[in-house]
Amino acid sequence: MQHEVLKVPDIANNDFSGEVRFTVESLEPPFFVTVHIELVEESIWGDEESLVLTPEVQAVTVAPLSPFHDPGVTNEMLRSIPVASLSFIAGNEILERATGESLVLVTPQQAEQARSDGPTEKTLRLVAGLYAHADALGKKPVAELVTTFGVSRSTATRWVRLARESGFLEPSKRSGK
Repeated sequence: MQHEVLKVPDIANNDFSGEVRFTVESLEPPFFVTVHIELVEESIWGDEESLVLTPEVQAVTVAPLSPFHDPGVTNEMLRSIPVASLSFIAGNEILERATGESLVLVTPQQAEQARSDGPTEKTLRLVAGLYAHADALGKKPVAELVTTFGVSRSTATRWVRLARESGFLEPSKRSGK
């Protein structure tokens, strides 16, 4: 799937928005999917030293490649678009173009702190982000948590459940929880 950056944030001028357009040729007819990203400054650990720019999806738009052939957007077509994967790619691309930095989901120091703190709000937010990222890329999310945080599978599974209960992670599609 091809993509192009339409707009790069201009952080020096307080413009934190960007756009990436994907060409989804697997759809009939092919469509453009544009992901609108806003870089948001946040502190994961609650102190000024850990401020980072985090890409957040503001909107996703879908439009036909050709304005002369627009069959309309159907539910089936929307379900076939890998929005989470496209959002991650777009967010990483925008962040890298704006700051020169790639998206690092969890640093070794954050993983160690999370392991030490247990399932606090900070930890559960990290768990939710890493889980969603791994899931979007087709990886095994719980295995990624085990590897990243250095915890047992049962601990990682419990943290996922707590992240869902806290509203940081969407309910599981498999179990409806």
